[in-house]
Amino acid sequence: MHGFFRLLGRLTAALVGAAALPASAERPRIDVADGTAFMRDVGGAMLRVIGDGSLNARAREDALRATYRAAFDGDALAARVAGPAWRGASAARRAEFARLLERYFAKVVAARLGDFAGARFEVAMSEPDGGGLTVYSWIAGRAGGPAVNLRWRLAKHGTGFRIHDVVVENVSVSLHVRRTLLDGADSRVDRLAALARRLEALLAGRDPVQSGATP
Repeated sequence: MHGFFRLLGRLTAALVGAAALPASAERPRIDVADGTAFMRDVGGAMLRVIGDGSLNARAREDALRATYRAAFDGDALAARVAGPAWRGASAARRAEFARLLERYFAKVVAARLGDFAGARFEVAMSEPDGGGLTVYSWIAGRAGGPAVNLRWRLAKHGTGFRIHDVVVENVSVSLHVRRTLLDGADSRVDRLAALARRLEALLAGRDPVQSGATP
């Protein structure tokens, strides 16, 4: 993703008045401390992978893909990136697009976080956000360089959490990827197959719109 670090959650349900809800229908309590700990673990793990000099490029991307599968809600992120094209698409098309997005995530993070190998990942605070949490964090710059601010949107997933989006320096990563895929394209050409071809083009370093302008 071009300018990932320069420009670098579960979708919340409609709010219903708490007074109108019976006790059994109230949302489960979200533990802010648990969300903070979750993000410390995930962010720290990503930077350790980046800083592991024993890993070659392929092994590093494989490790980051494993982190993505374990900590991110791949379908939720894919749906945000694809927008209306996600609706009505077959399960196979959705799975293909989600796999491509996973690969793209690992490739971009491996490339962009390379300059932050050995840097510190710090979590400042977490706060409730609809039915989930927003976690505020930063990656400390090295040698006096500027820090990078990140907000993570988390949703409850079983007894833990999943990441539904990342906002880097006030830019949503999922929406930035979507804009990149659609920039200059015919707005009528929004089928998931066309978006998948544009994402494949990005992975190959080609112009995404010229490579996938027609469905």
